Amino acid sequence: MGESTEKRLRSAMEELLAIHGVELSEDELPEEEQKALRLGDYSAIAEKTQEKLDELNEKAEILYKKLGMTPEDVAAYSSNPDNFTPEQWEALRKVKEEADNYKKSALETMGDKTVKQIQEASPTKKKKKGIHRFGKKKNWIPS
Repeated sequence: MGESTEKRLRSAMEELLAIHGVELSEDELPEEEQKALRLGDYSAIAEKTQEKLDELNEKAEILYKKLGMTPEDVAAYSSNPDNFTPEQWEALRKVKEEADNYKKSALETMGDKTVKQIQEASPTKKKKKGIHRFGKKKNWIPS
């Protein structure tokens, strides 16, 4: 993955967070993971990334409940520039653009096969089916 793509994404995120006085922490990868990345083995880092995404999705669900909003409501709110200052809007736009570039770069580097393997290996939550109360069951009385 291009180092410049990572730096541009990080820079965009730092710019967005700086508006609110938040600093992005610098976490170093363990030496063994750095070596694996240099050899082209992205599976460990991809698995950790998937774990973090799952964790963030769980936190997002909690946040949606606290806000009393659905993901669609949040998407609609966040896509309206009138809800943000010009500085905030530009920072959000930049982060989205750089995240899309980073994702494209990651897919090109790792290849679709690796990404699919990781997605298949990660446990996915099954949605609960609602109770089906209406509708007549056919042939429910045995003959």
